[in-house]
Amino acid sequence: MAIEPLVMLSGRKDNDRSLLRVPQNTLVALFTFAYCEIEDLRIVLVPREPASDGGSDCNDNPLFDLPRSVLSKLKCFETSDGSLTPQELLDCEPPAVYLPDNTTATCIGGLTGVLRWALGQLGSRTRDRECNALLGFRGGCLAACSESSLWTRFCELDIQRALPKLRKRVSAGSGFESPPLKLPEELHLLEAHMRQPVKTHNVRRKQQQVFRASRREGGGSPVEHKPVDGKLPLLEHRFVEGFDQTLADVVLFPVLHLIFTELAAVTSKKAISVRLPLTFKWYETMSAQIQTHRALESLELKHIEQVE
Repeated sequence: MAIEPLVMLSGRKDNDRSLLRVPQNTLVALFTFAYCEIEDLRIVLVPREPASDGGSDCNDNPLFDLPRSVLSKLKCFETSDGSLTPQELLDCEPPAVYLPDNTTATCIGGLTGVLRWALGQLGSRTRDRECNALLGFRGGCLAACSESSLWTRFCELDIQRALPKLRKRVSAGSGFESPPLKLPEELHLLEAHMRQPVKTHNVRRKQQQVFRASRREGGGSPVEHKPVDGKLPLLEHRFVEGFDQTLADVVLFPVLHLIFTELAAVTSKKAISVRLPLTFKWYETMSAQIQTHRALESLELKHIEQVE
């Protein structure tokens, strides 16, 4: 029986090639752990296969090869004996986390629920302020479950459907430009979301700060319009939830990275940016971060420049 928190992820070890075979959920979780420098986390891998549908599981629920070294900083073991993992945890769908105490135990299920717990409890002690900031205003980022929040559902579930759709359309011979490839609707939804006005609890104060900073610097300003009739300019999305980075950016980035590297194999970055200008601009902002470089390298995921 576990006496300390235990995270359950879906995946299995490939003994022949020293690799991990994981679905998108697990890849996103491991990317987030690397990005946020979350260490000393006990993980159990359970070899649960995606639901089969006439042998199409590999297409609808793709698996990815990751190096086992990604777990080198985590206390990880793979269960072959059910007695090693609490039954309460095994009854959940991964990802999930088991939290024991002296009297009872609690399980938290769902990708964003597990990541919020890990970020709040185990974020790097050298970057506490940055890790806490990812949880958003009053710690509310992705706090609602996917059953009650369309945004959580999009970040946790819907966006992950885009990659298998894209692969099917590319394999069917659709060209990116002529004839134009029909992009998955999830990408259009994200692009439309990025066009919406920024919603924040202190929007006017933020507008004033940005406007003053842009005037001092004399350069480009992260605004959509110039001041008119004394009105402050509207803020544009720097990140997916507005002007400040949150956990939603970290959760969405690895999925968009997989999608854009697939697209980069059949077209250019410029062509992608024409079809999805705001989404690709956000992607480049995230890609430029040191934490992103470190996380991609730990998972041995190719940078988009290596695919073109």
